[in-house]
Amino acid sequence: MKNFAKTIVLCTSLTMALAACSEPTKEVQKVRITATAQMNAEDLTNAGEQLLSPYTLHLSKKVFEKALEKDPGNKKAQFYNIFLKRFMIFEGILTRAKPYAEKYGDADQLAKTTKEIPQHPTRQFLTVPAQNAKNIENLSDMQKLLIEYRNAANELRQFIAKNADASFVLYMNPSLMSDMIREQMTDSCVLLPGNEDTIADVQCDFSEVAMKKVNMADLMVLKQYAAAEVLYLSLYTGYSIQGIDELVKRSETEQMTAQDIMERLEKIPGALTLNKDQSLTAIRSLGADFSVAFKWAVKYQKDLCPKDKNGEAIPRKGYIFNNLCIDDLVNAQESIAKMDKALSGPVNEEFGGEDNKKTITVDYMALFKNPVTDLRKLMPATWNNEGTAATSFRDKTLGGLLPNGDADQILKEENSN
Repeated sequence: MKNFAKTIVLCTSLTMALAACSEPTKEVQKVRITATAQMNAEDLTNAGEQLLSPYTLHLSKKVFEKALEKDPGNKKAQFYNIFLKRFMIFEGILTRAKPYAEKYGDADQLAKTTKEIPQHPTRQFLTVPAQNAKNIENLSDMQKLLIEYRNAANELRQFIAKNADASFVLYMNPSLMSDMIREQMTDSCVLLPGNEDTIADVQCDFSEVAMKKVNMADLMVLKQYAAAEVLYLSLYTGYSIQGIDELVKRSETEQMTAQDIMERLEKIPGALTLNKDQSLTAIRSLGADFSVAFKWAVKYQKDLCPKDKNGEAIPRKGYIFNNLCIDDLVNAQESIAKMDKALSGPVNEEFGGEDNKKTITVDYMALFKNPVTDLRKLMPATWNNEGTAATSFRDKTLGGLLPNGDADQILKEENSN
């Protein structure tokens, strides 16, 4: 439960970092970016692109939305609009989180953090909630926020899947993205072959230093990043945490055994039941999709990771991802083969010490193919005298994870070590 709260803090901190992630320069630089209703969709998309910075993500989102009103088929505007959607759920987060901070968290620290954000459109974004936005009063509300983020990440994944063969060029704002542009300038110079009279002959081509190209390979990587977010958040949003706030707070200050926590959890109405909008059942397809993507990358490694005459990888200059090389191909393929087996059905696994190895059957996908409706069904049935370790389970299969009912056998082996 504590890890869940830490995840919420991390998500909020990442958003708050939008207001403080770039160091101020001694010389103030003024940059003016104009977007008007008279501009066409392409011009609006280009203007929105120039607004892409930690300080102005929410403003760029509005420009992309206006571009799509004029041309709903603009792929680049669609991509940016969906890409930014998951960040927009944090609008007004510092104000919305006050009720939770006052009751369960650190209200003084939240107020201090809010006060330190400079006057800027980002401050307004983080402190002024959208119309009809609900306050965050408990962990259940926080979970709903994560569900919104998870769904937005899944929209990006689905968009890329439908537009896997799309390609476009992203143009970086020279003022806002100066560090990235300087890095590309460094990579744009090559040493030419010289003769005995030449000390150095360097040729630089800076014509594309403010550009980042996106093609099928880059979209494939972005899709897997989005899938990883969906996968991770699915584990935190699959089951209800309604009503556990007081228990979490008490567990941080009181000495409670694992048995104490489990017994109190069991008495909280609604807690640990399967959420209606859970995405656990999508995890299997996410894994299968990753397997397909990996095999595609293996098949086209010569194109994705060309090598020079010395066998060194040649960077994909000018692309979002400049290195798509699979370093340890053999081990990676073995890992994917194991994952494919786990995705297709039960597999045999060894457990125990060197002198006492046993083989058990494990169905890793069981809890995702058919999630149990209430996690309390999987709770321990008995505990040791101290209440620190379980000695048996209610469901010997752990929801089908161990189809042969080996849960207690494994538990006995673990407790004896």
